[in-house]
Amino acid sequence: MANLFTDNTQLTSYVPGQHNLSLEVLQPAIDMVLEHEIADVVTKDVLDATLALLDQEEAVTGNNLQLVNLMRRAVAHLAIAKSTDDLNVRASAGGFTVNKDGDVNAPASMERVRRFYESRAMDAQVAMDDLIAFMDRNAEDFGEYATSPQRRKLHKHFINSTEQLHSIMVIKPGRWVLQMMAPVFEYVEEKYLRTALCDELYEHLKTLLAERDGVTATTGVNYGVYAPLIRNIELVVAHYGMLNAIQQLGLKLNTTNGLYKSFYRNANEPAQSTSGTDYDILKLQAYHERMGNEAMTALSKMLNANADDYPLYANSACYTNGLDRAVYMRKEDMNGGAAFIGLQ
Repeated sequence: MANLFTDNTQLTSYVPGQHNLSLEVLQPAIDMVLEHEIADVVTKDVLDATLALLDQEEAVTGNNLQLVNLMRRAVAHLAIAKSTDDLNVRASAGGFTVNKDGDVNAPASMERVRRFYESRAMDAQVAMDDLIAFMDRNAEDFGEYATSPQRRKLHKHFINSTEQLHSIMVIKPGRWVLQMMAPVFEYVEEKYLRTALCDELYEHLKTLLAERDGVTATTGVNYGVYAPLIRNIELVVAHYGMLNAIQQLGLKLNTTNGLYKSFYRNANEPAQSTSGTDYDILKLQAYHERMGNEAMTALSKMLNANADDYPLYANSACYTNGLDRAVYMRKEDMNGGAAFIGLQ
């Protein structure tokens, strides 16, 4: 099977600036990115088929050629981002270089390395967003992807598109980050919404979600009396989801308040953002904690005030067991401990 990159020039053409990064140095990271991040997006079948085509250059045309170029761009940035901790990077007038054995030049300052790294991580995220968008637009040309669980990863959740999330968020994550948040949404929905709505109403609303048009569409369903309830639920899932995702996925802020996936080894430490903006990570977590609390309280009040409109709720134990359930905060020990607010 062919390699995605055949030489250094092909690799570095996707990375701006001057540097001495080589295919040999980055190959382990490239293999890791292909196996995990790229295969998780395009499916392993599509990845293997695309790499196999590279053995026949004349076959790489049309959408296959576009896919190869998008994959190369994403892999180049991701491989460098994942390798920054392991490469002895130093700064010089000519750009960033990797120290060789015996090189006595001092490494670059941590701040300059961070800026180099942040740029690669942000470029990687944009490249992955473009790759996902391309696959969605051309799904029928890649049969394995069209029917894959990867494509429908978000379909069963109350938040399943960047448009929904962007209508709620102060900081707007891209599609790749949204896909990585699928397990987080699953956790929030099962642990907190199922408790608040009770099984009957929760399962009914989940059934309505399955009727949405397409894979990531937010239209096509007449939610009727449930429409205001769905909007409140989206707020709960978005804010509690982001609160957890920042900690669990190592999300960071860049200098323009963009959210990106961090690969730094110390990414999960509760450190201040280096961007100097108003929204450092700790403030962002506090914001989502507060807004999630307000959304959950509003959801509880809406359910109880309009119980007659939601017979599945009105006839459930959630309603008949008392209307004075208190909102409380519970800290879950989840790889560092993210705070959630739920109903007891």
